[in-house]
Amino acid sequence: MKKPQISAEKLAVGYGIHGEAIVLRDIHVRINPGEFICFLGANGSGKSTLLRTLSGLQPPLAGEVILQGIPLQQYNIRTRSRKISVVLTDPVYGANLTVEQLVELGRYPYTQWNISMGQDDQAMIEKALSEVGIQDIRERPLGELSDGQRQRVVIARAIAQAADIMLLDEPLHYLDLKNKIDTLKMLRRLAHEQGKAILMTSHELELALQLADRLWVIMPDATICEGVPEDLLLQGVLNEAFPADGYDIRTGKVRYKKGTEAVQVKGQGLQYEWTVKALLRKGYLVTAEPASLGVDVGKDSWIISHRGKQEEVNSIAAMLTVLA
Repeated sequence: MKKPQISAEKLAVGYGIHGEAIVLRDIHVRINPGEFICFLGANGSGKSTLLRTLSGLQPPLAGEVILQGIPLQQYNIRTRSRKISVVLTDPVYGANLTVEQLVELGRYPYTQWNISMGQDDQAMIEKALSEVGIQDIRERPLGELSDGQRQRVVIARAIAQAADIMLLDEPLHYLDLKNKIDTLKMLRRLAHEQGKAILMTSHELELALQLADRLWVIMPDATICEGVPEDLLLQGVLNEAFPADGYDIRTGKVRYKKGTEAVQVKGQGLQYEWTVKALLRKGYLVTAEPASLGVDVGKDSWIISHRGKQEEVNSIAAMLTVLA
């Protein structure tokens, strides 16, 4: 069993010096080296509050955070910054700073009083720019960037910090689908190849199920349940945490109202799968049994049997028009 980089026992987090606004309580969690964890929960459930507490940005209301075997409060800010890098949802200020200048800020915990960058610092900056894929905009001012580009820059700054632990609050916010997937795969790679302990909050349940080593899930009673994604699915934890009428959390698919008009569908491959989805969305009852309506899905065509006739079309849209 690896020794955790961060652990907490009987932790309570929230606001107020007397604990009058506890958000989460009785928390027992750990983040191990080489592990990529996604932290899931409803809006306002306390994900950001716990992340800020684990990073030392706000004190716990009860219990203790242990960083590499030592209570977190015993570290000074400079030492803690070398061990934990943090990406928050707070807006990035300094519109006239260039991308490269903001990424350089990740190296400040290692610089001397004159804040000069050495060869090692510059190498880490180059690596961070490359990891996130923003070398081509390194000279652009932050004020000229889109929200998604700015988000990638602050992730690069955290990578440049070269800490053993990365805590990221909604790092996929503002990113398009491609960059969401690229960022998740990059964070997973950093954990597995460089031994970093990475925790990120997210609302991207389907992506987290596919890429996270473990999940932390905030439950309705303000506690945290943690485990590998498949176990949490089988145990019903995710259904309890994210109840949603008309959505099957096990498959990530919307449940359509069961149709009444049956269509027999034959075929295989992607064309078959997307044909079935289109028919379900339109309210048909898809079956493998003989029916008055039939669709034989080929590689580039759809043969429709209806009203005693057959008709061949070359798209799903055309198929739906014929069946209507």
